[in-house]
Amino acid sequence: MHELKIDFTPLLGKFEIASRKGVSGSQAGAGAHARSTGERKAVLFRGKGLEFEKFREFTHDDDASMIDWKASLRSKKLMVKTYSEEQNKDVIFLFDVSNSMAYSSTGKLKSEYGAEVVSSLGYAIAESGDNLGLVMFNESVAAYLPPTSGINQYMRMKKFLSDPKHYDGKFDFVKVIKQLMNLVKRPAILVIVSDFIGLKGDWKRSLEAAAGKFEMIGIMVRDPLDNDLPEVSGQVVVSDPFSQDELLIEPKRIGKAYKSVSQKIMKDVKLSFQSTQSDFIILNTGESFVRPLRRLFLGG
Repeated sequence: MHELKIDFTPLLGKFEIASRKGVSGSQAGAGAHARSTGERKAVLFRGKGLEFEKFREFTHDDDASMIDWKASLRSKKLMVKTYSEEQNKDVIFLFDVSNSMAYSSTGKLKSEYGAEVVSSLGYAIAESGDNLGLVMFNESVAAYLPPTSGINQYMRMKKFLSDPKHYDGKFDFVKVIKQLMNLVKRPAILVIVSDFIGLKGDWKRSLEAAAGKFEMIGIMVRDPLDNDLPEVSGQVVVSDPFSQDELLIEPKRIGKAYKSVSQKIMKDVKLSFQSTQSDFIILNTGESFVRPLRRLFLGG
């Protein structure tokens, strides 16, 4: 890749990396207050890195699902658990920079769009005080920025994302997950940004293995032509992004089958993430990612 056009403008507000499940007490109350006052604080994952602190009485600001019924029966009052942070969390982006991401029908390459997603979330995480890390991958790990905190770390991330030499190559998700497990020694929040094109082998087992060590979220980046072929007459030549193979097709004749296969792949990846209790979202390069990400993280 010779040139990248990445907009590094921070498009998301400050995110508070906390627990989606298992957090209650003062943190849950703070989250409810943040929503009511319009502050942008996101509750992301299930929250390894949190430890039980004490019980306290349930209030109207708390989520009813957090009620501890055993403690409530003992005290004859509705009780919830409160948690405290053990340490800053490590948030690592696993960013796909393989050949299939170097495609666009919209004027924005999937790799450029994905880099902007990573950058915007990365800036918010750096601002929150958590540790920020980056792994760029294709058929293996192409670049690694170990997690640490501070805005200088975000600037290092921008430099990595801006470097064309880190982009292109084949795609091997299974191999990369094996490398990642050896590279990152301690539990972390892992945000996987990819089009997930080219999955092969026992990739689902690799995903499950990663979910056993990391809190995960999957962000699928799609170009409109990944989902539907244009309704044009005649024949066109399409090429495999990972080989020199080319194929002559008639879009009108195979359009329905193409769309069906595309939808099946997206559904399979989504269900695979959900089966590991991980969040998953699909973003399209022809649309802004700001509202979908806020809706995912803020629930609004």
